[in-house]
Amino acid sequence: MLADRAVVPLIKIDQFSNTFSKLDLEMPNMHKCQIWHIIGIFGIWGFGMHMTWQLRHLDIDDPDNCLRLFRANRDCGLIPAASFLLAAILHASL
Repeated sequence: MLADRAVVPLIKIDQFSNTFSKLDLEMPNMHKCQIWHIIGIFGIWGFGMHMTWQLRHLDIDDPDNCLRLFRANRDCGLIPAASFLLAAILHASL
């Protein structure tokens, strides 16, 4: 009974690795690869800078400020999402 459960994750891992081997993710030109990686890294950096901005401007005694910073979390999520989307588009087009 326990052996049957242990086999299932191995099958899923094999299916996952076969899927990625079919996608042929190797890029022969390093310059093309670096462009979309750098855009993705800028998204992570922008996310961190936005979080730093929020922490620096946080005044816990000012409810209007807290609400403004809370609503800025939307931008915080859009920064990496937009950069990852752009990186994915560039990766697909190169």
